[in-house]
Amino acid sequence: MLSKRSLTTPFIVRYLENRVRKWADMNGTLYIEPSDASFDYLIVRPHWIEFSFDRKWEFISILNLTLKKSTRKRKEVKEIYKNLKEFECEMKWRGLLRRKPYFKVLPTTLKLEGMLSNFKPNSRLAENLNNDFNLIKLIKSIRPDSVTVTLYLTDESLMYPIGSEEEYFMALANYLNASKIQVSWTIVSFRCLHAGPFHKKNVIGMFDILDKISSHVKQVSSDYFSL
Repeated sequence: MLSKRSLTTPFIVRYLENRVRKWADMNGTLYIEPSDASFDYLIVRPHWIEFSFDRKWEFISILNLTLKKSTRKRKEVKEIYKNLKEFECEMKWRGLLRRKPYFKVLPTTLKLEGMLSNFKPNSRLAENLNNDFNLIKLIKSIRPDSVTVTLYLTDESLMYPIGSEEEYFMALANYLNASKIQVSWTIVSFRCLHAGPFHKKNVIGMFDILDKISSHVKQVSSDYFSL
């Protein structure tokens, strides 16, 4: 990953300044390792809006929770994963003139309730986020279009951005020799970033929203993992 900055450094990296430890730009998608955050990695990529010259930016934070296979049976890991899956949630806006953000259980999680035994959506994480005054205030200020908090279960794999052939083979070797099971929380948020006086504020705000949410996710997850 790159760490040096220059006049060609992407504006998002420049705006985040000391929040960035390392970064890489791969075909317009930014892979960022934060210097101090509640998540492990940040991915930022643009999406062109149809019939428009504007771009909507996707901010993805990844929080990895890892268990050694030697200390956890596969069956137990699946049970932990299922319990954490019940916490998945999303942010919505309500109201017309004075819109207010709020978090609720993810609809797909509700659907799983009818498909899995002993699976029941849990609103604890959503309630914790709704009760975080500073987070809600920040969301009102930055106004992201959406936020979703979802969980994935994978073998330890190519989770790290690859910038060279050497890094590719190193990541591949790590994957083939994996001795851990990894559960990853992914928080995804979208927002247009129009040039103007609030350009930098909105970029920093998006980072801080993901950071605050990740902190709550980590706290809820600690009931099932030793973090």
